[in-house]
Amino acid sequence: MTILGAALLAAGPAAAADSALANRGLALAKSYCSGCHRVSGDQAIPPPVTVETETGNTDVKAPSFWLAAHQEGRDDAYFRKYMHAPRDPMPEEPLEPGELDAIVAYLMSLRAQPAGTGW
Repeated sequence: MTILGAALLAAGPAAAADSALANRGLALAKSYCSGCHRVSGDQAIPPPVTVETETGNTDVKAPSFWLAAHQEGRDDAYFRKYMHAPRDPMPEEPLEPGELDAIVAYLMSLRAQPAGTGW
């Protein structure tokens, strides 16, 4: 049995369900978000997003999911609100409620990783 498996068994069914939801969120984030955001540590850094401004075009680097999850004030409610009505240059992605739940669960799972392990 793996250490993760043993930890999930010890933590009970709720932890296993949370882990399954976060894993689904990772898969969805890879599908929907990885063109702009680095959604996992093993993903290559995506190219910057070119944004049209009043003074011309500028390149913007979208934050990694790990960095976004570790920024001050970024909690479950923040991510739900932001993904429902994102600001430019992030496009609105029409997510089903279950998809939003999963992606937010993945983001929140990243907060459990120590600060020195960031990507």
